Amino acid sequence: ITFYLRLNEEKYSALIDTALNRIGNICVRIHIIDDGKWPAQYLLSRKPLFMGLQDFNSVDLHKMKKKININYVVITSQNDDLTNWLIREAYWLGCFYYSNITFSISVISPEAQQIEARLRFDCPNIFSSDIPDSDKVSKVVVNPCISIDNLSSSNLLSELSKLNRQDNNTLSYYVVHAGDDITSMNLSIKIREWTIRNQIEKGKKPDRVSLPTIAFYCTNSDIGYLSNKLIVQTMDHGNNWYNNYNII
Repeated sequence: ITFYLRLNEEKYSALIDTALNRIGNICVRIHIIDDGKWPAQYLLSRKPLFMGLQDFNSVDLHKMKKKININYVVITSQNDDLTNWLIREAYWLGCFYYSNITFSISVISPEAQQIEARLRFDCPNIFSSDIPDSDKVSKVVVNPCISIDNLSSSNLLSELSKLNRQDNNTLSYYVVHAGDDITSMNLSIKIREWTIRNQIEKGKKPDRVSLPTIAFYCTNSDIGYLSNKLIVQTMDHGNNWYNNYNII
């Protein structure tokens, strides 16, 4: 017997455990599909937070004691289960065996206060700066959530600029969850164009290595398929930074 349950795992886990306990020695398989938790795990397992670190030589990192900042930014329009899990999953996955990494988690949202209040309720110590306590692993920091009027506001790019004021050893990872697929996709494109423009203004040549990772939440498989190789208008399909938005 196999059951597939589509529900919030945390809310119903006690009931499921009780039901399984009451059937004795009968073996029943339970597959839980949590619409909030599963997409966050799927993203961070297929496109891990350490992707940008692969461009650094591991031997050189330890010899040079190079300090690296990883900015993980969740841009969301709502306080929902997916937003909650995008932060919580990144929190424990951001602990690397390299003490000179600072993994910084930020949230930008019109519902920033509600998101932060829920995080403090679900995970009371997540905003603590005292962990991890080992001098051999990275420092994980969850910043206070940043409130803006809406995701179409110019304040969004201003806040992203503040978070991006670091040296050349800063890696950025943006996750966009703007309510619907098309809005999320277009906002991701806007952020990609903004990052390219910033690099050009600084006299740098944009490429796949220097540009940040950008992912957006998409529920429509057709939109997801097409946006996986989303080309720039009037450009031929290709695999270069200038003709492919390279959005996850």
